[in-house]
Amino acid sequence: MGEVYRATDTKLGREVAIKTLPQALSGDAERLARFQREAQVLASLNHPNIAAIYGLEQVDQTHFLVLELIEGPDLSERLKQGPLAVEQVLDIGRQIAEGLEVAHEQGVVHRDLKPANVKLTPDGKVKVLDFGLAKALEAGPDGGSDPSLSPTITSAATQAGVIMGTAAYMSPEQARGSTVDKRADIWSFGCVLLELLTGRNPFVADTISDTLASVLRSDPDWKELPKDSPALRRLVKRCLDKDPMKRLRDIGEARIAIETILAGDDESVPEATTAPASSRKSLVITAIAILLTAAITLLVVRALSPEPPPEQTRRFRAIHGTFLDGNDAPPRLSPDGRKIVFSRDDSLWVQHLDQLEPQKLRGTVGAVKPAWSPDSESIAFSAREDLKVVPASGGEVTTVAVGIRDVSTVGGISWGPDGNIAFTSGNGGLAMVPARGGDPKVVLQPDDDQEDDFHELEFLPDGNMLFVIHRAAVGPDTLAVLDQGSSRYLFSLDSGRLANPVYSPTGHILYRRSQAKSGLWAVPFSLDSLETTGEPFLITPDAHYPSVADDGTLLYVRGDADPLRQLVWVDRDGVIDEQPLGQPLQGIAAPSLSPDGTRVAVMGREGETGNIWIYDIERKTRSRLTFGSNADWDPTWTPDGKDVVFWNGDTQAISKKSADGGGEIERIVKVDLRDSGIPTISSDGKWMVFWMLPTGRGGLGDIFYMDLESGNDPLPIILTEFDEFYAGISPDGTLVAYDSDESGGKEVYLTRFPSGDGRWQVSVDGGSHPVWSPAGDELFYTAGTRVHTVQVDTRDGVRLSSPETLFDLEGTGISTSDPRRYDVSNDGRRFVMVQDVRDKTVPPAVVLNYNWIEPFRDE
Repeated sequence: MGEVYRATDTKLGREVAIKTLPQALSGDAERLARFQREAQVLASLNHPNIAAIYGLEQVDQTHFLVLELIEGPDLSERLKQGPLAVEQVLDIGRQIAEGLEVAHEQGVVHRDLKPANVKLTPDGKVKVLDFGLAKALEAGPDGGSDPSLSPTITSAATQAGVIMGTAAYMSPEQARGSTVDKRADIWSFGCVLLELLTGRNPFVADTISDTLASVLRSDPDWKELPKDSPALRRLVKRCLDKDPMKRLRDIGEARIAIETILAGDDESVPEATTAPASSRKSLVITAIAILLTAAITLLVVRALSPEPPPEQTRRFRAIHGTFLDGNDAPPRLSPDGRKIVFSRDDSLWVQHLDQLEPQKLRGTVGAVKPAWSPDSESIAFSAREDLKVVPASGGEVTTVAVGIRDVSTVGGISWGPDGNIAFTSGNGGLAMVPARGGDPKVVLQPDDDQEDDFHELEFLPDGNMLFVIHRAAVGPDTLAVLDQGSSRYLFSLDSGRLANPVYSPTGHILYRRSQAKSGLWAVPFSLDSLETTGEPFLITPDAHYPSVADDGTLLYVRGDADPLRQLVWVDRDGVIDEQPLGQPLQGIAAPSLSPDGTRVAVMGREGETGNIWIYDIERKTRSRLTFGSNADWDPTWTPDGKDVVFWNGDTQAISKKSADGGGEIERIVKVDLRDSGIPTISSDGKWMVFWMLPTGRGGLGDIFYMDLESGNDPLPIILTEFDEFYAGISPDGTLVAYDSDESGGKEVYLTRFPSGDGRWQVSVDGGSHPVWSPAGDELFYTAGTRVHTVQVDTRDGVRLSSPETLFDLEGTGISTSDPRRYDVSNDGRRFVMVQDVRDKTVPPAVVLNYNWIEPFRDE
């Protein structure tokens, strides 16, 4: 009962859907009020499986909603091709249930769930549309129309016996005009599942009246349901029980039942119905964007024979992208040495080395941490907080495990010879899950006394695993092997960082080293004793991301893995000032502007250890503030500009030092902390708000504050079962902005300071790194390479505007992600940011070396 247009939002540069309320109804106060109320309902829901709303607008007498544009067919269009495969139905059903579950938790009942209101995007994502929107029916039912696609039937909301919904998917209590609750959605959910499985809705009759009668009196032919899935049959029957008292009580029960069927754990489900790894559709969650834009060169090195001398190189070009430092989806060589998986345009691609053109793997949007199966036929990857598998030749994506924290940012994935996929998730430890799907099992947790977290991992041929441990107490990084359920330390670096360990059949472990003695290194290693048998040696500098095939072929990315960085100004239109704020420096991160706007405090490195540096903006000079032996990070200024507060690596505590370089470092937080940082100080200098990892909390970050005048121990503001990070106190000291993963992905929130009362979600569809404007009336945050702004009005409670994208920094060498944050000038018109400085004359390249050990035979 409206019109929907595809449109371009010229302000934000994105395509949207515009849904108008017909002018004939714009004068109807009841219809208009419903339109506005239900727009507010949509705005209250935030979930990847619910189509988002961007705004409610009016031009002259035309009222319209600005909505997320969802590509792809709706399920009613897909059903024209016939019923769907059981595994696809289960995946679609699970996603619908997840969206409904969030809505029901917010007290919202859809009332009009049907195939026409569910879209299936090209990458397998399900989007539920028209959430809570009741459409007006001006005339009586048209007997010639398709009752299964009939419009929503409504009556004035104040009347008794209101009927709302679509006839063929309407619950019996809806058909009678009785009061309905969330169980009406469960009935509609059952109708959708039944139709997806059988290809038809059993309640459809010639007219809407006959359809309603069928809903009230008839039962489906249960024999049409798949006979080899009794658990699925029971689920559909429970959803379609005409007595709401006997129906499923909660849509979450349906979601759990579907997950159980997909995992194959229900004994009543025959083994034959367990989903093979190549047949399930994936739940693709929005992800983290990866910058891959330029051409690369594949250098192929073959050792042919001692006589004559071996051919050194063959070259050919393939447009793959630029592999930058921090890339979460680096290229990986398959075990058979014939294929390379890499990331481009935020998806995975496979390059067959005997072909010129790569193949895009559909359904892998946002994929990071790709890992090959031992047979080189499939690829595991992480997308947001799901672990997935896709055939290397393309095809349906399988969701192996869900709700996996931090894999996409700090973890790693490896596929073992025993059919298990292992992954690390930072503080969450090391876990395994069968490649066919199931519940992950944690096999090793970090030791709180000695180990901060686990990072990249790689299976050894015997089924043991290499992995990296951050060990703040004894050194920067340690390489370990998982041996029969416990960790065995191989060696620790004296300085710098260690990453990407892989085993070579030459009898070596290869790894990337950065910040000190950077490059690709190797150390002799015995599979029998699981010990190193010699000293490490450098294979090549300026190389990283190694992977090795079963025949010993080595792939790595050539290029600067640890580039210089510089500070630059960026205005609100995303225009970057050509003149940097001073000389570049290694490892610049976390810039913080002084209160008078004349200086910038940063973490930087000149040598092996990161310390705090001060940049003078006018003179374009820099001076080193700290000289500790362990890394210092996350500087911020006191309001008077006299001191810099930061996390001090030597004291392992938040400390401060005079900004002029005089005096000693003074520890502010007296209690011992496992990890902490990112402090901000109120404008009156009394309070400090910061993030930290309390001991005994399983590696979850929480938000704390302390009274700087009294020096008392920190007190919690936000202490939850979720991970909170990047807290910032507002200039007036009344609110704290922070990000949290409570919704399944990072979003920015507000709460009152210091009580933690109230909670307002700031970002939409992902957000992190909140920074206040100096006036406190605007909050900035980032999502991928985009910078967003939200207006904050505290004159009468807390009111927030819709997020607005200021600019996108993709391809500029500027990253807004951890640890390269940003700060805002006093007038709120410019941002100080960190930009990579790269040697453009030496483009990054993927190198394939077929006999890498030859030059090191005597090592």
